[in-house]
Amino acid sequence: MITGTTKLMCLLGNPVDHSLSPAIHNELCRLNGFDGVYAAFSPEKESLEAAIMGLKSLGCIGFNVTYPYKEAVVPFLDEIHEDAEILKAVNTVVIQNDTLIGYNTDVFGFEQLLVKNNVDVKGQTVCILGTGGASRAVAVSFKNLGAKKIDFYSREIQENAFIEQLKSFCDVEQVTYDFFDIKKPTYSVIVNGTPLGMGAYKNKSAIEPENLMMSTVLIDLIYNPEKTKLLTNAGERGYNIINGYDMLYYQGLKAFEYWTDIYRDYYSDIKTLLINRTEET
Repeated sequence: MITGTTKLMCLLGNPVDHSLSPAIHNELCRLNGFDGVYAAFSPEKESLEAAIMGLKSLGCIGFNVTYPYKEAVVPFLDEIHEDAEILKAVNTVVIQNDTLIGYNTDVFGFEQLLVKNNVDVKGQTVCILGTGGASRAVAVSFKNLGAKKIDFYSREIQENAFIEQLKSFCDVEQVTYDFFDIKKPTYSVIVNGTPLGMGAYKNKSAIEPENLMMSTVLIDLIYNPEKTKLLTNAGERGYNIINGYDMLYYQGLKAFEYWTDIYRDYYSDIKTLLINRTEET
C-alpha cells in the first residue's frame, strides 16, 4: 500500500516502456518489506535537468538512468563515484541530504552475468559492439576479469578518452564494422552494447553471427525482447547465447542497496518474474 511515508525510486530514460526495472524494484520492496515504490519516466532531453531537480524536490531517494541519458545526467550531479567517473556514465543516483550522488552499477551487473553463466574471459580476446555507457561498463568488467584484448566496434572512429585511458590497463583497439568479418574468428565473447534489437530497432542487428568459433559466446545486453535478432540468428547457428537479464538484475540489486542499505539476493524469484513479464508482452 502506498502511503504518505512511502519512499519513491524511479527510472529516467527514453524510451522506458520496455523496461523491467519497475517490476524488479517493486518486487524487491515487497520481498524485503521495504515501504517503497518504483516508477519509470521518459523526459525529453531538454527537460532532463528539470526532471532531476523535480525528483530531488519531491523527496525521491534515488533513481536509475538508462539510454540515452547515462552520460547526459552527469553535469547535473553533485558527486560522482569513482567507477562512474572512470566510465563517464551514471546509471544510479542516490539523493542524500539534498545531494545528488552518481554511481555506476553496470560493471558489477555484467561481472555477475559472466559468473552466473560460467563465462571465463581471462586471457581471451573479446569484442564489444558500440562505445556508449553500457559498452564501457562491459569493457571495465573484461579488464577486471583479465581479458587479453578488447576490440570496440563503431560505425566510425572518433576520439574516445575512455578507450585511450583503458589502453593503460590492457590491449584495446577501436575499429569499424567493416573489419568484423576479418577479425571475428578470434573472439571468444561478443557483446552487443547498442540499442539495435529493441524498440524501433527491434528488427536490426549490428552484425551477422556466422562463421564464428563454435565456442564463441554471444551476449546481448538487451533483455526485452528476450531474444533479439542477433541472439535469434546466433542461436539458430548453434552458438551459446545470453541476454541481459542477469546484468539487469544484479545492477538493479546493487542500486537497491545504495538506496536502502539492503542487499539480499532473490535471483530465482526475480528471474521467474522477469520471464513471465516478457512473455506477457
